[in-house]
Amino acid sequence: MDLSTKHLTSEERFQMFLDAACDYAIFFTDVDANICEWSVGGEKIIGYTEEEALQLNARVIFTEEDCARGVPEQEMEKAAKDGQANDERWHVRKDGSRFFAVGRLVALKDEAGRLYGFAKIVRDATRHKELEQALHASDEQFRATFAQAPLGMVLADLDGRVDQVNAAFCELTGFTVTELEGRDLLSMTAPDDRDAVRVQIDEILVGKRPHFLMEKRMLRSDGSVVWVRNSGALLRDAEGRPLSFIDLCQDISALKLSETELGQLIDQRTSALEDKTKQMESFCYTVAHDLRAPLRAIAGYARFLHEDFATKLPDEGLDYLRRIEASAARLDRLIIDLLGYTRVQQVPLIQEEVDLNTVVDRVIEQVRGEMDVYGLVLDVVYPLGKVRADSATLEHVFSNLISNAVKFRRNGVPPVIKIHSEKRDGRLRVWVDDNGIGIDPRFKERVFGMFERLNPERKTPGTGIGLAIVAAAMERFGGSRGVEPNQPEGSRFWIEFPK
Repeated sequence: MDLSTKHLTSEERFQMFLDAACDYAIFFTDVDANICEWSVGGEKIIGYTEEEALQLNARVIFTEEDCARGVPEQEMEKAAKDGQANDERWHVRKDGSRFFAVGRLVALKDEAGRLYGFAKIVRDATRHKELEQALHASDEQFRATFAQAPLGMVLADLDGRVDQVNAAFCELTGFTVTELEGRDLLSMTAPDDRDAVRVQIDEILVGKRPHFLMEKRMLRSDGSVVWVRNSGALLRDAEGRPLSFIDLCQDISALKLSETELGQLIDQRTSALEDKTKQMESFCYTVAHDLRAPLRAIAGYARFLHEDFATKLPDEGLDYLRRIEASAARLDRLIIDLLGYTRVQQVPLIQEEVDLNTVVDRVIEQVRGEMDVYGLVLDVVYPLGKVRADSATLEHVFSNLISNAVKFRRNGVPPVIKIHSEKRDGRLRVWVDDNGIGIDPRFKERVFGMFERLNPERKTPGTGIGLAIVAAAMERFGGSRGVEPNQPEGSRFWIEFPK
């Protein structure tokens, strides 16, 4: 039997098209919107069979609110006048559920120009709409977090002009939002401190540092001076292009008072300081929870788009979708690591005798998956010894050291990690040796800084916080940390505990 379409009539070809276009609801109506023809896609998207649809008026797919406002009639009038009318709105399925539709109504006219009906094509765009709403909700959440932060926060353009400020910054400086908008942020720094601030900003702009932290004096609206701990960073887009500055200020005037003045204030400020610390801890966890919720929504809807529409998107669209997924995943990891850094710095430590053998064994169990995937070889020279420290925090330290060695492995070479210890003048030093890409000796201190990524061209996963957590933990233990070159390849990280 010859199935070539050249033997089919125009009507048969058109019917084949209607049956094949199952991702679109296509139907025809008379001038009163009574349905005359119904496609397979109509049943799939809207729910009515062809037999059911032929008994209905097209107004049935509009919401009650749109019907009450005469939207179906307005759409038909526009199509009759202009030849077609676009339609982007919520519609109703047979089961009563709603879906967001993108469609077009086309007027059908005979050779004399007389209207005899309409043709409508509808595509279900609900997931696209929900993704748009999720992105909007995420933006609103950021704005709310910015506005309610207990620290003074400022967003400024690349020329240093104020774009946005929060209530805490206005309270700190005494200026209103209107007075601050468009103002040169540097002009609010005391004249004697401006050169130091300019140096910090210039080093960020040329890429010498990702952020700065300093103490300076700021001018209030009444002419008085307030001491602040000031930190700033350059915000960049996914391509690394600079977008704006973010500037944070914390009032430290009390720390700059004389010893006598400070003694007079210490009792009344202790209670207030404890409250502020609790607020900051609560703020960190609230930010993590509130930011991760919309992030999960973004990642979820991006996955839906990938699964359902990847074959229909152009290469450029697929590239944008991958960037959304990668950015959401990176930001989620960043939030988790920042929380880990906060815990290491603020959570009370339980100082007890800890067997390092037990700690390392627990960490090895956690990295079993990486051992299988990357061919990781772990060589632990027992016994490692016992120290006074916090067991949970030590697990965090070893986990980050091992993870760092795996991430910075050499291409095509299974990572080999050796863990061993030695006594040095009554102190216990533990070594974590690897065969990875190694570290330039010039950067052996920078590598323990926050957000430091010394090999950006490798696009290694991570947030640049892991080794900062190691440094913060060892500082709280009263110990130290460092790194040396390994021979012939790799690095030798060490942590040292006090006597």
